Amino acid sequence: MSGRVAARLKELNLTLPDAPAPVANYVPAVRAGSILHVSGQIPLEGGKPQFVGKLGRDLQVADGQKAARLCAEGLVSVGGATVSKPNHAVRVGDVVRLPQGRQWRTVRVLALGARRGPAAEAQGLYEEAAPPQPLRERLADWEPLLVDAADADLR
Repeated sequence: MSGRVAARLKELNLTLPDAPAPVANYVPAVRAGSILHVSGQIPLEGGKPQFVGKLGRDLQVADGQKAARLCAEGLVSVGGATVSKPNHAVRVGDVVRLPQGRQWRTVRVLALGARRGPAAEAQGLYEEAAPPQPLRERLADWEPLLVDAADADLR
C-alpha cells in the first residue's frame, strides 16, 4: 500500500486486517491495466466469517452496516496487497509499465515465454505501447475515483 494511503489510514485511526487468504480455488484480485478486479468479499473478522444470515430476517440494519464495513476493509486490504506486490502474473494483451535505467517503458504483452531465453527471443514477446518517459515525468500510479471536498488532500 502506498505511503500516502497508509498515512491517511493512520490519521483516521483505521487499521486494516491482513488481506484474507482465499477460502476456495480462486484468485482474490486481478489487475488489468489501471483497473483492479476484486472477487466477492464476505465480512471477515479475525479471519472468521461474521454476520451470517439474511438482513431483515436474521440480522438487523446495524449488523448489515458493520458487515458492509468489514467487507470494505477486506476490499482495501486485498487491493493494497495486490498493488504493492513487486511481481504479479501478466496475461497476453496486458500493458505493463516498468522502470528501465532512467526511464519508464510501457509495453504490451504479445506472448508468454516458456523459459528465460536470449534477448532476441524475449523482445518478440512484447511491443512498445508508448514512447519511453524519463523517471521524473512519470504520472501518478494511483488516482482516487471518489473524493469529496473533505478528502481533497488525497489528490
